[in-house]
Amino acid sequence: MVEGSDSCSFGVIPSDNSPIKIHHLVKAPENTPGSIRKRESWDAKEPAVVYTTPERLPDGSHCQATTVIFRTRGCVWWWKSGCTFCGYFNDVRDDVTYDNLMAQWEDAKQQTNDFEGSEVIKIYTSGTFFEDRENPPEWQEAILRETHERGLRLIVEARAEMCTPEKMAWVAERHPGCVVAIGLEAYDNEVLKFHCNKGFSTKQWHRAVDTLRANKLEVKTYLLFKP
Repeated sequence: MVEGSDSCSFGVIPSDNSPIKIHHLVKAPENTPGSIRKRESWDAKEPAVVYTTPERLPDGSHCQATTVIFRTRGCVWWWKSGCTFCGYFNDVRDDVTYDNLMAQWEDAKQQTNDFEGSEVIKIYTSGTFFEDRENPPEWQEAILRETHERGLRLIVEARAEMCTPEKMAWVAERHPGCVVAIGLEAYDNEVLKFHCNKGFSTKQWHRAVDTLRANKLEVKTYLLFKP
């Protein structure tokens, strides 16, 4: 590193430059004019994306799945800092309400003729589905109960530290066997901390998995692979 160069935020060689916080680097794309315009342009009553794909069930059989990506208030961790690779900020906004989320749900059903032909529903919220600071509990409950009553296999996403015993018991009561997908990204705490800025450790992931299994909820884990 050349002293005075702005190509590195910190290092062992002294520099007069102020260090750049990873938080500011992660947030930089969100603050571009194009991203701001995109977030301001969309209708909070319409989901970001709705589509169907082939799906394989745990028993090996094949079926159809519907994926609904909601426009939401986003992720608590993103508000505080954010994962280095996250690009979900274009589909989040502070003013999304319970009524907006229910309207998005109804829109998704209309687009798919009430999920016709689908046995699996995947709900993505650019954060943690059952985090109350992100999504209203009454909306969470409505989705959990409706999908369970209709016999639909539900897959939602969550951060590891959000999978608390109390909340997982609450989820299991409303949709027994619900699938919770956690983005672990890498089974290496150094990678999680310094490369992904993930905000939780492998120990917290293990704790989340144990909690989910204790409540008879299914576990799914995402990993990042370098091609």
